[in-house]
Amino acid sequence: MEATDPETIKAIVNNIVDGVITINNQGIIKSVNKATEKIFGYAVEEMIGQNVKMLMPEPDAGKHDGYINNYERTGNAKIIGKGREVTGKKKSGETFPLFLSISEVVIKEEKIYAGIIHDLSDLKRTEVALQESEDKINSIINAAVDGVITIDNRGLIEMVNPSAARLF
Repeated sequence: MEATDPETIKAIVNNIVDGVITINNQGIIKSVNKATEKIFGYAVEEMIGQNVKMLMPEPDAGKHDGYINNYERTGNAKIIGKGREVTGKKKSGETFPLFLSISEVVIKEEKIYAGIIHDLSDLKRTEVALQESEDKINSIINAAVDGVITIDNRGLIEMVNPSAARLF
């Protein structure tokens, strides 16, 4: 990657849609972007210098420092270099699903952990609505007086409602 001036990098990071947060090896927040403010509801000044566990519900908050200490001691990464779904906690106390990926970098001989945070709230609401719609359609089909059979494009039966089963 070509070297870019710090102002360009700062402008890019501050305008990324996902949250970007950096912490040191004690879990202290070093930097956040504007999306992180929006996602969690805290101002930058409220987060900088605080332990990142302020953004986590229990029991994760209580375990976080232990995860860092274990990684520092053993090198055994549970999430660093990977991504996974976790739960975040907003300033309001509301919890929400997020996808978190963390990388480890060394800057000026200091180990920094950089996290990318993607709020999954809208996706989860869409999944719930889709499941509710599917359940409703299945209830209607299963309660139908007429037989209903669905067949895939290979001619294999995918579904038979109770009325169709009685007919056959």
